[in-house]
Amino acid sequence: MASPPPTSSGKTRKGLRIFVGTANLGNSQVDGESMESWLPRHGKVHNLLNSRVKSSSICDGVSKGRWNDIDCHGKVEIIAIGTQESVPGASGLFTATGITSKFTGNETKNEHIAKAIGNIGKPLDGLSNRVNDVLSHVAKGEQIGGTSQLKQSIVDQVGGDYCLLNDFQRGEICFYLFVRQDLAAISKVTHVRAENCGFGSVLANKGGIAVILTVGSTRLSFVNCHLNANEGQDHYEARLQNMTQVLEGTGEPTLTAHHAFVFGDLNFRIALPGNSKGGPLPKEEAELVGQNLVARKDWALLNRHDELRKALEEKQILSGFSTPACPFPPTYKVERKKGVAYTYTRIPSYTDRILFKSNEVTRKIEPIVYEPVPQFCTSDHKPIRGLFFLPNRPHLLLPDDRAVLAVTLSRICCKSLVPASSLLHYDIHSYVKASCLPSDLELSPHEARRTSTIRNTDRPSWPKAVELKMRVRVHDKDKIEGALLVIESRKENLVEADSSVGTGILDLEHIIRKSFGTPRWSSAIEEPLLRGGIQCGKIFCKMTAEWEGSARTTSPDKSRKNSPGSGETTEQVYASFFSSQLDLPSSLVIPILATNRMCDTRVWLIENSSSMLVKDVFLYDSNGHKIRQSRWVEVLECVEFHAKMSNHLRICTKFQLLNNPGRQIPQEFEVGKSSRSSDRDFAEAQTLMRSIKPRGGTDLVRYLNHFRSIVEHDAQRLNAAGKFVNLVVCTQGLAASDDGGASRSQALRDSEVRQSLYELTKLPVRITLRLCTDNEETLRMYNQLDGRLDYVDVLDDYEGESREVYLSNPWLTYSIGLHRLREAGLGWDQLDRIDEAPLPFSDIHRLCCKLFVSKDGPRLRNPHEDWDCFIKDLKRILQSEKLQYNSVKKKRTPWIDLRKLESIYRHSQRKKHGKPEQHNAESKTKRTACSKAAKTFPQAPPSPQTLQDLLAHWSHQPTNKTLRPLAELLITTPDTFPPTNKFIEPLQYFSKWKVISSEAFNCESEDELKGLLKHAMRKVKLFLHPDKLPKELTENQSLLFTTLWDVLTQAEEAAL
Repeated sequence: MASPPPTSSGKTRKGLRIFVGTANLGNSQVDGESMESWLPRHGKVHNLLNSRVKSSSICDGVSKGRWNDIDCHGKVEIIAIGTQESVPGASGLFTATGITSKFTGNETKNEHIAKAIGNIGKPLDGLSNRVNDVLSHVAKGEQIGGTSQLKQSIVDQVGGDYCLLNDFQRGEICFYLFVRQDLAAISKVTHVRAENCGFGSVLANKGGIAVILTVGSTRLSFVNCHLNANEGQDHYEARLQNMTQVLEGTGEPTLTAHHAFVFGDLNFRIALPGNSKGGPLPKEEAELVGQNLVARKDWALLNRHDELRKALEEKQILSGFSTPACPFPPTYKVERKKGVAYTYTRIPSYTDRILFKSNEVTRKIEPIVYEPVPQFCTSDHKPIRGLFFLPNRPHLLLPDDRAVLAVTLSRICCKSLVPASSLLHYDIHSYVKASCLPSDLELSPHEARRTSTIRNTDRPSWPKAVELKMRVRVHDKDKIEGALLVIESRKENLVEADSSVGTGILDLEHIIRKSFGTPRWSSAIEEPLLRGGIQCGKIFCKMTAEWEGSARTTSPDKSRKNSPGSGETTEQVYASFFSSQLDLPSSLVIPILATNRMCDTRVWLIENSSSMLVKDVFLYDSNGHKIRQSRWVEVLECVEFHAKMSNHLRICTKFQLLNNPGRQIPQEFEVGKSSRSSDRDFAEAQTLMRSIKPRGGTDLVRYLNHFRSIVEHDAQRLNAAGKFVNLVVCTQGLAASDDGGASRSQALRDSEVRQSLYELTKLPVRITLRLCTDNEETLRMYNQLDGRLDYVDVLDDYEGESREVYLSNPWLTYSIGLHRLREAGLGWDQLDRIDEAPLPFSDIHRLCCKLFVSKDGPRLRNPHEDWDCFIKDLKRILQSEKLQYNSVKKKRTPWIDLRKLESIYRHSQRKKHGKPEQHNAESKTKRTACSKAAKTFPQAPPSPQTLQDLLAHWSHQPTNKTLRPLAELLITTPDTFPPTNKFIEPLQYFSKWKVISSEAFNCESEDELKGLLKHAMRKVKLFLHPDKLPKELTENQSLLFTTLWDVLTQAEEAAL
């Protein structure tokens, strides 16, 4: 099993919480109550989360409680507020001029407006002096038009903990940008531009304001827009043109920013389907249809006919941007009062929107809350507000000052170029140039970063010999973090300056991270070329990255800190790797290092027999879909990860192939032995593993016996030093010979494997059996060894092992990180036993201490001494820990399910004191059907007279004599074994039963419950199958096994 399917990331994570609010104020003064309902007072996050509009604020794809992994009790870091129609008491062209007091005492406002309108229709050089005066104010972006009260209201609402970094007005469009005071020192507005899209593209009743904010090394762009109004295709196309004009006119702020927001009254309407002849619906009919949809609250249908959704899907606007769905009433056109009541002079539409985009690969903007504000009562629009989270970048450690990365772009071609102006589609003379942002990272000359010009084609393709070469200095963390690679197609003009056809943005920091660990990293690039937010072509090329000098063997996020002069301790290296790669708590470094120091030699035995070609495993693809793969593909994924980990942590590991791979491919290789050659060894190991074709038999016994003879010679030294040899066996499990098994029976060969493993456990050897198969009988055979032999840990793939752990210890989220530790043999006693049986509370305490308690951190109190304090300590710890992917629940959950843990504790206390289960009426109403099955347990009859009486009480409800639920039967099956069942004679075979936790089937969904029941029943049937039972059974033992089989299979049919 490769890894859990892709999901969004989680922890009480560090990052920027960004509030974005937009409101068309309808040329009215905002009252205090409306302002209070729109903007979170003093920027408090919980004000947003606690006052959510029912069913509207949870963003599409964000599950309930999603904000638990961010700090929801503090204050947002950034507040961006955009308003439109901001000037009170003005409307139309009057406020479009941006002036409210430029008329003389001899003329009325209406006369002034009429003259302005008349002049706009004339050529620009014929505009009156008054209009020219007006336009000069507009062009300067002066704060004119009575918005001082609005500004003061916003400042008062935001509070004194914020610094107002930008306050800009263009006509009726206003923008306010606040940063929390503690970030003010590292925050700076680096770009402010505005663009008018009103009459003649000179008036500011429509247009946009663009601001770029730099916080540390992160650039955020905000674009507040007011686009063309009204319904109809012409106005729709005008809005598309307005948006392009705003972005181009403000200097393409969304291209070079790391993350961008576009918001405002975008005026996109609901375009209802046309009539049977293909024409649009008459206005009256369209309004009636819209009124009907609103009355039915059919927000999904309204969303489907949203013009903005269509424009984004067809890439007519804001390519690469996203916006959450709108499962709430349209924001326009409403009556100016609390609540949502429409005037129906317009089709109700989602005109007010917030969109976002990320140009970084390593982190993305995450929408948390997105909702309208129905209490806002002073406008014919309802504002929209959103809370977004931008996590911090993954930790980046840089190599020395001499590190230089050579980036080469070759095989360059462009397709479907659309320049800003060209008479014919083939009348294009274009070239490509590349640059870094920031520019002072570049060491190569300008001419090396520009191709020649290819003429008269919109599909230029350069010869293979033409390359763009950049040498990037990787030395300054502040500049490398967030560095971008800019690829631009430009049109060569004979008279005027060359113009941009379109620009593609690549994450240079991501390229730097990816290129480490390999001598030469390359990737095929296919990037859209954007101009004004729309795609104007595509560029295709091959990118190659090579490190010059010593940096080749040093990685920014994989630096070797256990080498002299590296600047970090071994603990810091381990902590960085386990945190960034496996999402593990930093406190785990201590037990992991302790285990690693005790390990003398680390050996991986990799089965490469023909049996590994069987396709009986399921892996996840990049889209999170399960696909059937061969066992060898699973082995490759597993081995490559652990070779990478050995390489990074300088853990010397020997990898041994079971069969000779032939074709002059070595049968063994080492990774992590030498700091100078480790990266090269890792790259060679990757190439070697991918070139192997499995063949031959599975003679595990021969290798295990050979391995035992080697360790025996060194056993005295190992025991004296208190060290051990770690052996990891990657196998499909069944021993098979080259002759297909003709010489010996399968049972005999499997018995020999078990005996060889048993002999190894007498030596200072710890064995991890990583099984790459879904064969239940094989899994059962080896799992029996897991509980019987000391220092033998048997592992299934991640998903299968997760179910095993969940059935025994459902209170723990078994993460992929814990699975990787166990695969590597870096686990400890409690971790290796979590899939065998429910852990006692003393072991639960030890496991939690290993997971969460650092050397200098607060202690975790013992549950035997004070259970309530133990739970309180866990609650405190979990608030600062990352959420982990839970393979059983298919979502991220906390490390510890406190509810399940407390329920297990209460059940154990009742069982200890002989008290029956108690459920009050309220809890019964809250439990789902599947949770009830796991919460009610049959009580023993007062005095069962016969075995049949006891089994009948176990299997059937005493009231109506119906069969008990399957989940209940599986949990209580051990109650039918001796010594609890005094009618049955003792038998060693009973010890093979794996006890299931009382909370294992207390599930949130039917699918989750059925998956666990199926998994449990497969193991139960192997345990109870007549062919697997001991040969010599007493009459009562036979009756018990037969009854268990019949009852459980009957209950399975009813449940599944």
